Amino acid sequence: MKEEGIERKEDGREAEREVLKERFTRKRGYWHAFWEEFLLLDPEFFEAYSDFSSVPWEVGGVLEPKVKELIYCAFDAAATHLYQPGLKLHMKNAIKYGATPEEIMEVLEIATHDTYGKQSIFGTLQRPLVIDDQQEEVVIDMTGMAGGPRCDAENLNFSELVA
Repeated sequence: MKEEGIERKEDGREAEREVLKERFTRKRGYWHAFWEEFLLLDPEFFEAYSDFSSVPWEVGGVLEPKVKELIYCAFDAAATHLYQPGLKLHMKNAIKYGATPEEIMEVLEIATHDTYGKQSIFGTLQRPLVIDDQQEEVVIDMTGMAGGPRCDAENLNFSELVA
């Protein structure tokens, strides 16, 4: 909507939206600006999505948070989804939970395995990805990867992922 110059006006539900935003952040452990428009346009939908998507985080289970974030990376990198903003976010979250660049790269290789000759996250990237986890800079250069993902494990870079 913002890209088209359409701005929503206040409707008296700002306090409700703040509660929903705080609840999502508490349940999922993060907030990202791309949720703002969903929350603004339809608080009921956002609340239902938040309740549904938070189940794996609230009920415990056997998967550690790092693994859950790596699974989200796989979803966002899959040829049927290709959602780069979500991929960037979940890569950052995975690193926060202890994932290594090699683990993330392996997830991307698995998620895009059946995309040889099709569109994949590797085909959508025109520059290297970078994740700055505020402690070290890790880089995986995915540009120019013909025939599917390949990488030099000693030379991994995740550029501009969290920008």
